[in-house]
Amino acid sequence: MMRLPNRRGAIAAISAVVAVAVIGFAGLAVDLTRIWMVNARLKTAIDAASLVAARQLALPEAERNAQVQAIYWANISQNGRNFNYMGATIGDPVVALVGTNRVQVTGSATVPTTLFSIINRGNTPIVDSAVAERQGTGLELSLVLDVTGSMGVANIQALRTAARDLIDILYAGEERQPNLWVSVVPYTAVVNIGRGRDSWLQPGSLNTTDYQPTVWRGCVEARVGNNYGGAFDETETSPSTVRFRPHFWASNRYEYSREVVNGNPTGSFWVRRGNNIIRTATPLATDVPVNRGDNPWIPGPGGNVVSNATAAWNDAVWEPNPEAPGTDNEDAARGNEARGPNLGCPRAVLPLTRDRTPILAQIDALRHTHRGGTMANLGLQLGWGTLSPLWRADWALTEQREGQQLPLDYGTRAMTKAIVLMTDGENNWFDFPDGAPGRCNTTGGTPRCVTNNPAVATLPTPADWPWRTVGGGGAHITNDDADRTAYGRLSEERLGTNINNNAQGTAEINARMARLCTAIRARGITIYTIVFDPNNNLPTATQDLYRNCATDPRENFGYFRSPTRDALNLAFRTIAGQLASLRLVQ
Repeated sequence: MMRLPNRRGAIAAISAVVAVAVIGFAGLAVDLTRIWMVNARLKTAIDAASLVAARQLALPEAERNAQVQAIYWANISQNGRNFNYMGATIGDPVVALVGTNRVQVTGSATVPTTLFSIINRGNTPIVDSAVAERQGTGLELSLVLDVTGSMGVANIQALRTAARDLIDILYAGEERQPNLWVSVVPYTAVVNIGRGRDSWLQPGSLNTTDYQPTVWRGCVEARVGNNYGGAFDETETSPSTVRFRPHFWASNRYEYSREVVNGNPTGSFWVRRGNNIIRTATPLATDVPVNRGDNPWIPGPGGNVVSNATAAWNDAVWEPNPEAPGTDNEDAARGNEARGPNLGCPRAVLPLTRDRTPILAQIDALRHTHRGGTMANLGLQLGWGTLSPLWRADWALTEQREGQQLPLDYGTRAMTKAIVLMTDGENNWFDFPDGAPGRCNTTGGTPRCVTNNPAVATLPTPADWPWRTVGGGGAHITNDDADRTAYGRLSEERLGTNINNNAQGTAEINARMARLCTAIRARGITIYTIVFDPNNNLPTATQDLYRNCATDPRENFGYFRSPTRDALNLAFRTIAGQLASLRLVQ
């Protein structure tokens, strides 16, 4: 009988060998799954970080990279519970610029293997990267910028730098970007539609001889009051529907030197002629009024336009020419002593423009412009007008997008409309202190107003002056009157019969601005607001006005409070980043 050999030892040996392979392949399955999961988590973190890097491309490198690190680790760390996902060792992300408009984020990880190491596969490195591009979407953007006298030389320079940076970011160094148009609207207490748009004016409202010895520069009244039949200063109403009237600040060179007898004005004026004070019915151009008005220019063809003034009593026209701006220091030298029919008039609006060069030229030409005050609602309305399809026929722009004339209709596919509204402080109605009407300085320096000085004892007493005409009747100036603005003077009560002092005027301007903000947002226009507060003393009410105007009232998202010039620049750059859409390209 044949006996079979005992193979139990061989089977055991074979089983041992097979077990190693089985365990190895099991380890392979387990470890490949871990490697795949780590790679997927790494890819998610890199993609998210690259989008943040592209969005914040305008930020300083250290600040941008800090944000990239934060979002990268937030995606790696399993909701903050574990920074070593699946036991892998994760490396910090590496950020690198690719050209001017792209950014690459690279991440790495090392996955330690377990059973897979039996077949000589130890730690497994993983490296992955993503490239994101900051790509400008279709955008109509209006920059509404405060250029009032309070900005001063240093702050207006900071504004120009910040606005230029925003444009440079959006255009990424190119002259044009697809579907990108920008308007620039400077404002003070008036806005400038441009001297070439006299067709926007009510027929017969512009008398060019009134402006001699200079010309109308393009500033207009706010469309509210008896000449307009409604409050069109807070609506989208186009100029062709309700036309403007030109801003004109008449000379009051002699108005407050008029002789007053028994409370009534006479036909005579008190003036300084040489070293003498005389009464005359026909003042000479060389006569100096005893009581200086707040805009005492010499009108008519006999007047003079000067580029410099050697004394405050030189009453030639000495106002900025926004079409050919001087240096910052020239505007600072004029300051509140400027005078002329266009006093307070800033540079004209630049409507939607595609090319980068004229936009930068407009920004470079911005100068701080004194007198009148700050009325951001006027700039905001004109900024809205540059984006409104209701104004399309009035602008008559040659630019088109896919056969459509600008500004485009609301809701146009893949197009965004946005306004950046910047101010350096509160809305206010300025009152020049060195000339009537309003509060008039009577002490120190060159005498501005009549006092009980014995040298002028023959003049009317202060109780008898100054005098002005309202609606054909006579009335004494009160301390609550102020500069002429787009709303005339406070005493004209164009904002309402109960609004006749500075505090009431400011409150009404704020209320009109708030209603404008609501109306603009209702049209789907995104509003960003920037409050430049270099003295860090803005009232809470002003901060709330601008915060509530923004589409996103969160600070540093839609509302920016900038206490320094660097912070102002960062606000503009952050907004530029937010205005860019992002997509992964690799």
